[in-house]
Amino acid sequence: RQPVRRDRTMNTGSVKSAPQPVPSDPHAELLAQIKTRHPTHRSVWILFDPAMNPMYEDETSAAWLDLAERMPVQVAIPGYGLGVERCPLWLQADLTKPKGQQLLRASVEAALDELHPDALRRNNGRRVCAWVCSPPNAKSTPDALRAQALHMAGLLVQTRPNLPTHYPYLNGRPVHVRLQDPAVLWALWPLFNSMQKSQWLAHVGGWWMLKPNGQMHALQALQADAPMHSPRAVPHALDMRFTPDQWTSVPHIQPLNHALRKWLQRSLQDNPLAELADLDVDNARDGACAAIRTTDNAGWRDLIDLQAVAYYAMAYHPRFDTSTLIRNHLAQRMVAARKDDAAFDLAGWLHVLSASDWQRVVAQLNHVEPPAAVA
Repeated sequence: RQPVRRDRTMNTGSVKSAPQPVPSDPHAELLAQIKTRHPTHRSVWILFDPAMNPMYEDETSAAWLDLAERMPVQVAIPGYGLGVERCPLWLQADLTKPKGQQLLRASVEAALDELHPDALRRNNGRRVCAWVCSPPNAKSTPDALRAQALHMAGLLVQTRPNLPTHYPYLNGRPVHVRLQDPAVLWALWPLFNSMQKSQWLAHVGGWWMLKPNGQMHALQALQADAPMHSPRAVPHALDMRFTPDQWTSVPHIQPLNHALRKWLQRSLQDNPLAELADLDVDNARDGACAAIRTTDNAGWRDLIDLQAVAYYAMAYHPRFDTSTLIRNHLAQRMVAARKDDAAFDLAGWLHVLSASDWQRVVAQLNHVEPPAAVA
């Protein structure tokens, strides 16, 4: 079943207030974590993604080259036809020098600015990807960094297995998954197994990125299976190979992040005293991803439908689709649509549910053991 695609607008009201500044200081938090975990480190690497806007084409990031300790390291992504100028770029900030301290602060401030939904809608993406420390006792030399950059570049292209759904024309082809993008990595990281996490972190001593609410987040590998910054523990990129279930989750990243921006804006609009950092984006992500998977498995794969269910899972209840009220109304509307020989407009139906409808759904799920989700 292929639903009819129409232009539809999510009924979230007019957004009058932009996300507020994050009250904590992510720059100070990052410095504190680096000093705690790596007290002897003198520098940190800033991972920059110029794919949407090459670094040398804007005044802000071009100025960072003068602050960096040495020329940036940029390596081609193997097995994928992407010009090296649009591949991830590594800048070194020497924390013992004023220039390096200025570069680190500027990168954190830029990363915070990029989180604003208006900035994301300009399709610049999140160019400041991460702050990375070398392994303990590793030399901060261009050759050492190049080995680190080559390791990561080799993990960014995955060969997709044969899957019957979700873009089957990509079966057997190399796909650039863009794991360097924090919006992608933050969405997929909970789905990775311990070996995949250890492989991603194998050549680094620490990896930090900003979550969508502006909080600094340190990635962790499970030490029991393969210690971080130990390349010999995970010697081959096959250990990073995606499972079929993970491949089906890759197309869900776009509707997830689209819905997340709307939810963040609406949350701050409804509560002007709220702060962006107070919003629990991790639970919101997990609930939205579960709702997207359920909707996808039920046959609705229209992007707008998936964006809608993700938003309402964040805004009202992560298991709203299991409510008997929702399921009964949905069944009735689908029967009516079949009688009229029309495609059912899932997103449009969700948008017209009233506030009292949603209150009843939330009340039911909070007080009654929810039934099984629709298969």
